[in-house]
Amino acid sequence: MNLLRLTIALVALAASNKARASDDVDKAREPMASSTISALRRVGPVEVDETRRCQFGAGGGYGFTESVLGQDDAHHRFAASLIGEVALHPAMALGLRFSGRYDRHSSSKPGQREEIDDGWTGEPQLHVRGDLAIGPRTAAGLGFFLRLPGGDAPSIEPAAISGDLIASLRHELAPFAAIAQLGYRLDRTDNATLPRARLSPGDRVGLGVNQANAILIGVAGERVSSLADFFVEASVEALHGHGSPPFAVWPMRVGVGARRRLDEQGLPLVAELLIEVSPSSRPSLGPEAPLVDLPPRLGLWLGLTWGTTPPSPPTALVPPPAPAAFPKPSLPMPSETGQLRCSIRSFGGTGIPASIRIESGPSTGSHHLAGDDGSLTLDLAPGRYEISIEAPGYLVQRRSIVIEQNGVTLLNADLREDRQRR
Repeated sequence: MNLLRLTIALVALAASNKARASDDVDKAREPMASSTISALRRVGPVEVDETRRCQFGAGGGYGFTESVLGQDDAHHRFAASLIGEVALHPAMALGLRFSGRYDRHSSSKPGQREEIDDGWTGEPQLHVRGDLAIGPRTAAGLGFFLRLPGGDAPSIEPAAISGDLIASLRHELAPFAAIAQLGYRLDRTDNATLPRARLSPGDRVGLGVNQANAILIGVAGERVSSLADFFVEASVEALHGHGSPPFAVWPMRVGVGARRRLDEQGLPLVAELLIEVSPSSRPSLGPEAPLVDLPPRLGLWLGLTWGTTPPSPPTALVPPPAPAAFPKPSLPMPSETGQLRCSIRSFGGTGIPASIRIESGPSTGSHHLAGDDGSLTLDLAPGRYEISIEAPGYLVQRRSIVIEQNGVTLLNADLREDRQRR
């Protein structure tokens, strides 16, 4: 329960802090990395990133459940998952997730040997989801998740196929963000299990099956910093219908965690950490009791996500002016250059007057300084360039860009603070 008190304290602290007032408050924050999926979170990120192409993630960890059988028992869970997504459209993605876990249950009675009950459980899941910006600081998401449980792997039981429909809303007031999630689950996964009377108590603890449908409710809060993105989230599966249990035993989870970018070279690689507790009471585990998912009382989960993006920032081509019907020798010749427009900011959204040096390319060696708001516009000869972005107190960032004739290349860079030099 100490971890639960810590979670509540973090939420209160985040609510009491005020976001810094600046000209950038009304701007939507750039995603921390190109990967907008999560291998761990239950109240998932909602971020619009039109540059994403493919995304991948992997996660796993350990969960512990205390004695629930009154037999000096303990329950251990080792879980892992793999997830991949491919963009069908800038606002829509199709994904596949493989989740599996190993549960080990031990119990003993006075004067008897310890009994071990263990087993493996796996489930593939297909999903399609989309995120859409509906304002400068607000985004909405909608996802459909098709769950494909089976009996003995790798079989799939058609009668057990279930589905989730989840809508999400995210609002930002930099450096904070809030997410609300509401959905519905049609749950038929109990059709892939043995009859209730034949299930052992360990099976009931480890199967993760609900006999009733559920309304899915979740909320999360985030804070962006130069160190990482920190988040707090809470979710509950409000079971209803035939065989639904009372509120106290609904599957509930509260978690605190962080997401941190692991590189400084623009590669979309992000590490995740989630510590999760379940405040739910424990349901009856008798032979005829309804099946209810029993989350681990305490869990520690780690993940890694990464994605692929286009080789250079999106380029908006500006058509050259139409030639005059009777050109005169005094008119200027068409431009043979392109334009680079830079916006350099900190992870908190504040503009930085950074120094931009062209390391290689047609204009090698030139040195330019952005304005106080972090903006800079340069006219450059067409070609591929390697540039470095430097500012006192921040880590150097190197980027590759392509300048096209009569085109405009946009470069948005978020610099991370160099804490070692402080």
